[in-house]
Amino acid sequence: MKRLSILILFLFSYSLYALPHFNDNRAPEELAHALVEAMTPEERLGQTLMFSWKGVDPSSDIHKWIRDYNLGGIKIFGWNGYDIKTLSATIGEYQEAALNNRFGIPLLSATDQEGGIVRHITDHTALTPGNMSIGASGLPLDAYNSGYLIGKELAAIGINMNFAPNVDLYLKPHTAVIGTRAFSVDAEETAFYSTVWYRGHADAGIVSTVKHYPGHGRSDEDSHGVLPIIDVSLDDLKKDDLLPYRMLINEGIPAVMASHLAYSRITGDTLPASRSSFFLEELLRDEMGFKGMVISDDMIMYGAIMGSTTIEQACEESMRTGVDMLLISQSPDTHRRVWNRLHDSMEEDEAMAERIKEAAYRVVLTKLLWLKGDKAVPYIPDSESVYDNMTVPAMEEHNLDLAARSITVFKDRDGKIPLDIEGDGKILLVTQDRLVREAVRERIPGINIFDLPSNPEPGELSGRLNSLVRIIDRYDKVIFSFRNGYDQYIAEDLEPWNDKIIFFITSNPSYSESIEWADTVVFSYIYTRESVDASVGVILGDYEAGGELPAELKGRG
Repeated sequence: MKRLSILILFLFSYSLYALPHFNDNRAPEELAHALVEAMTPEERLGQTLMFSWKGVDPSSDIHKWIRDYNLGGIKIFGWNGYDIKTLSATIGEYQEAALNNRFGIPLLSATDQEGGIVRHITDHTALTPGNMSIGASGLPLDAYNSGYLIGKELAAIGINMNFAPNVDLYLKPHTAVIGTRAFSVDAEETAFYSTVWYRGHADAGIVSTVKHYPGHGRSDEDSHGVLPIIDVSLDDLKKDDLLPYRMLINEGIPAVMASHLAYSRITGDTLPASRSSFFLEELLRDEMGFKGMVISDDMIMYGAIMGSTTIEQACEESMRTGVDMLLISQSPDTHRRVWNRLHDSMEEDEAMAERIKEAAYRVVLTKLLWLKGDKAVPYIPDSESVYDNMTVPAMEEHNLDLAARSITVFKDRDGKIPLDIEGDGKILLVTQDRLVREAVRERIPGINIFDLPSNPEPGELSGRLNSLVRIIDRYDKVIFSFRNGYDQYIAEDLEPWNDKIIFFITSNPSYSESIEWADTVVFSYIYTRESVDASVGVILGDYEAGGELPAELKGRG
């Protein structure tokens, strides 16, 4: 009996002093508190940082940050995504190092894989039709399947966090920052589709991060190179831009990305939202009720450091005002300088130490809620079989179906569609796009093709325009494939031949406003093979287009 009492006392004492572990079977909130309380200040600080590295092979610097400083996350950029076999092995190495730390806390391994044109992992991943195609299709299942299937691809590589969905509204159609990354101009539609998309992602085990809070859709400029200052009232921001965030918060979205955008009419200053206590604490947490983690957009972007003397100063201000995890993509030297600045401020200021402790708690709680359980992404991916595991059979069918449902005939005033291959005479295709050439040649063998330059030399465009004008009268009908500003330069001078041209836009539909006079315009929203094939099918009469443009543009009437 005495031995039993001693054993019970020993076990009780051990339970009081034993370190908590990520794998402990305790309620997530309780375990998160225990883990963070047991950490040193340096370990807490490490959990609030997400770093990147160059190339796909493991970085000794990142290994050191994981091993010695309890790094919280890694970010995979486009330069890391060209070889998923090596990348998945690298992620596995990093995760193994994290799991061997004394608390066994895995890394958040994040990327940008929105669907559509934003796709940082390119090797063996599908180029999907994207958000605006979902908005045009009008089918919620398309949103769910996009989120789910993209998530399954990421999970096979070992990526457990994605900076998506993008809920920026299509309020500035002519800017290249958002464009077809938006679901719609309408806030309610955007809220609905993004919430369904998030549900698909969650079922694939991925931590979704909604962006770019509080909204990039009103900006004419890109925060990578400038600090956009957006002139909007708080009432309008709440009515439109913030509506998707409210719905997603109600549905349990785990993370929000704070953008480097300033709203001077609302705050009275030009601080970016990523450094604004009003946006991060008063509005997001106190008013909107967000309980998850806030991650910054990349802190090396110019919009982040505008008004600061250094990146490390901007990082400190972001952390003080409510960011829980700082994304910093730059060099090891920058990582060290940011660490030193935050560490010093934490040692000198008890309030800053508490703020970092709070941030670490939110990061750890997010991991406990999402990186454990049946749906969680495996910590160590099977890099040897990653190509086989990447094959998601439903992806090809989904992309074809979504592409077909989204194709939009914006206008066809004089009935050029469907094009009659036999009866409409001699047909010319004008394009810079290989996929368009292939798709049209398959359907119209022997068609004449006029090539446009994808990256023209100075003066080359005017020469190509003159060459096209010299030959266009030889043809009865022209299919003009329209992708970017170079194509726009050519197209704008073709109004005299409007009666014979079918314009087919494979990117931002706002390009159509530069040719308001055009009678026939078709939108595919993106240049995937599935979307191109579907558009050619509509033009040739295989089926009627069912897509509806989720925006208003000039020139339709």
